[in-house]
Parts: sequence; C-alpha cells; structure tokens
Amino acid sequence: MSPEQARGHDADKRADIWAFGVVLYELLTGRRPFGGPTVSDSLASVLKEEPNWEVVPDPMRRLVRLCLVKDPRRRMRDIGDARIVLEDCLAHPAPTVAGTPVRVSSPRSWIAATCVLGIAAIACGALAWRATKPAEKPLLRFTENLGRDVALVDVMAGPGARNGPNVVISPDGSRIVFVSLGKDRRSRLFTRRLDQPNATLLEGTEGALGPFFSPNSH
Repeated sequence: MSPEQARGHDADKRADIWAFGVVLYELLTGRRPFGGPTVSDSLASVLKEEPNWEVVPDPMRRLVRLCLVKDPRRRMRDIGDARIVLEDCLAHPAPTVAGTPVRVSSPRSWIAATCVLGIAAIACGALAWRATKPAEKPLLRFTENLGRDVALVDVMAGPGARNGPNVVISPDGSRIVFVSLGKDRRSRLFTRRLDQPNATLLEGTEGALGPFFSPNSH
C-alpha cells in the first residue's frame, strides 16, 4: 500500500508505480522493503521508514528509489519511464579500472532487470489498453425519489439499533436496497433497479435492518 493510500488520500496510477517498486525491490533483494509483525507496523514503516538501499544492486538502485518516493508528486509518474531507465542500465557495461572489470552487482540483478523490463513493457500496454477500453455499462441517470409511501429507518441510532446503513447499493452499481417502515410500523426491505422507476417489496423481510449485498451483487 502506498503512503497516500495508507493516509486515506486519493490515489492514482502513481500508487501502481509504488507497488511496482515494492515488487522490484523484493525481486532484487529477496527482502521486503517495509514490514513489521502486524499490519499497523507495516503501514507505519511505509509512512516513516526508508528501505535498506545498500542491499539493492547498484544498476537498479536509482529505478527502485524513483518508484518508492513517499511523496507522490516526486515519484516516477509513468511506468514507461521505468522501461527507459532499465534499458539504460542494460546498455552500459560495468566500469573498469586499468582494464579490469569492476563487479557492481550479481548476475541475479541483471536477470531480474531483464525480467522487469518485460514486465514494464506489459504494464505499459495494459495501462494503455485500460485507458482506451470503453465502459462496459452505459451511464445511468436516476431519481433519488423512492416513493411517497417510503419512510426510511435510521438503523444507526435509537433503542435496539444495529450497525448498518438503511440504503445500500449493489457492488455492480445496478440496484439499491433500502429499509422502509410500513403502516404497521414494522421495517421491511425494498429493492429497486437504478434503470427502473419503482421499488419492489422483498417478501419475508419484516423486521429486517442493516441490509447488505454479497460481493457478486446477488
């Protein structure tokens, strides 16, 4: 999880760049850049600590650093830039001293660099495809008027209250379910498709509160 996500801020493709950097760090070093015994410790490490850069092979260190900058405004902005940096690393041979090659990294780093170059190329294509992919569903416009006989129930307060909202929308965005009080003062669940004007009573839901959908929207 990127620092901006850990703070609850809005995230964009730069959060994916961060994730790419984490995977690359683990691939090159066999270690996790951030960690701890609990999820909270791991998030604290992401926000406050720096990875151990000394274990990252020299040719790849600059790329990993650019991906793992905590401030998204200073982080690498596009995965295509990673490919440029990788190609530059692979294009330049190891330095020499008096004609003797200087070992700056293990063969493992160069193998990893080649693998990541391919991953970066695939990622570039995937991002471009996603950007041009048409929406799977048309835009829906609907009224929030649930009907004159609807009396929504506040399930968050009052005697015997239960956790949960009184209006929920399905994960696929096609349907809402809400709790309404009838003339007998008993709560019931109603459902309505967003592309339809009228709601339908869900039979057998007398006394129901706190509705929720399954992940598949059923």
